Amino acid sequence: MRRGPAAGTEREAPPEAAAQDRPGPAAPSTGPAVEPLPGRPVAPPGPASEPAAGPRVPLHTRPSTVADDGPATGALPVGVPAAAVLASPLGLQRALRPLQAYRTGAAPRRQVLDEGATAELTARAGGLVLPVFRPDNRREALLQLVLDASGSMRVWQRLFDELREVFGGLGAFRDLHVRYLHPTDDGRAAVSRSPHRDGAPLHSTDRLVDATGRRVTLLVSDCAGPLWHSGAAHRTLHRLAGQGPVAVLQPLPQRLWPRTRLQVTFGDLRRGQGVSGAGLLKVVSEGPPPPPGARPVPVLALIPL
Repeated sequence: MRRGPAAGTEREAPPEAAAQDRPGPAAPSTGPAVEPLPGRPVAPPGPASEPAAGPRVPLHTRPSTVADDGPATGALPVGVPAAAVLASPLGLQRALRPLQAYRTGAAPRRQVLDEGATAELTARAGGLVLPVFRPDNRREALLQLVLDASGSMRVWQRLFDELREVFGGLGAFRDLHVRYLHPTDDGRAAVSRSPHRDGAPLHSTDRLVDATGRRVTLLVSDCAGPLWHSGAAHRTLHRLAGQGPVAVLQPLPQRLWPRTRLQVTFGDLRRGQGVSGAGLLKVVSEGPPPPPGARPVPVLALIPL
């Protein structure tokens, strides 16, 4: 809005300018009413003042060629607050607390002192302290968060960062590894430590496999990138499912899942019976049976359960 004319300096404006400067209908006020203080008159609202003219500064986004650990030459990064993707991170963390009791099927690599057995054996030995240790496999599992670094997944980078914070503060895993899945020129899948393909060296997906079965893999993907069109993502999931627990977190709503490159079968996921089959998962559905050699991979949605 322009500054109103001063008293005594009014002059006739052209019809075009008068039509442009003529105020329109005022919008209804939605703010709270302000009552005057007793004994103090309220001054009528005056004309809006023009802001003081200052130096103009250029603003630009960070180019893709600049690394995340340093700003561009001659530029200063400015943080802009953004809304969180997860509605309730603390609620999600409370829902994931049962994972603290997760035990891997691998042999434990550490032992803890059994105080009761040690006291009993020491008493039988006439005071000679004989410590007794028992295996402990709590927090032996390692969680690896893998993000499909295709072009359509850039909008879900903040979701991936929030999931890393949630699982990092859960206390259910011995360590947390963050990896990014990139397509190579020959259509295969490669693993990197950077969301940008040229940000870090590319390695084979063999680094995601753990023969001891201590790794739990969570792949965040919309299942619509080039890795899913070439079948490299399917082969990676099939291999990881044979070594340990693996799941896919699908950020898209369920009504869009049939349009992706990962066919989803709705059914009941059940665990095998007995000690030997406790780590085996079986899908019971009303559709046709899965082909021989197929391995079930749960697909999770961002909805409260």
